[in-house]
Amino acid sequence: MGWAEGKIGDEQRSPVLGLADLEHAVIHRNELAQLLGLQSPQMLDVHAREGHLVRAEKRGWFKLAASIKAMAEHQRSVAAKHRSGDGKHDVAAESAQLKSAQRRLTELKIKAMEGDLVSATEALSVWGEFAKDVRAMFLALPSRVAGELPHLVTSEVEILKRLSRDMLAELKALGEVPPNLKADRT
Repeated sequence: MGWAEGKIGDEQRSPVLGLADLEHAVIHRNELAQLLGLQSPQMLDVHAREGHLVRAEKRGWFKLAASIKAMAEHQRSVAAKHRSGDGKHDVAAESAQLKSAQRRLTELKIKAMEGDLVSATEALSVWGEFAKDVRAMFLALPSRVAGELPHLVTSEVEILKRLSRDMLAELKALGEVPPNLKADRT
């Protein structure tokens, strides 16, 4: 450790530390907390656990230069908004995801306002009405056939009625499971 020559303010001599001195220097937790402007030395433990400070071999002491470098790197990444203050989240990626979700939501709102988007409830309601109409037409088919083909005997018309009911039952069995609306999304 060297000493500064001359008078600086009221001090006659001030210690001047070289980089080599700093690399080997250790500092007590209370002094490091004060140096970093932390309200409590316990905050040092949090930073040390997250790798922002480097502990020395002696309990309650930290490697000065290594801790300053690690804390500076942490502060740079937070300032560059790459990591959150707690270091757990990539802020740039989170921001991109949020903007993407907001864009999709806005696109959906615009499509809904323009009438290009139909809710699942509305679609199922329209589909239900269509299914009722198709059912009525299937059940009316034997009577229509009997009117167009008067030579059919009653037993043949009954066969047509039974086949119509059987086909409707098959269609109903196919529709037992409600449609998976999310499966259509990619």
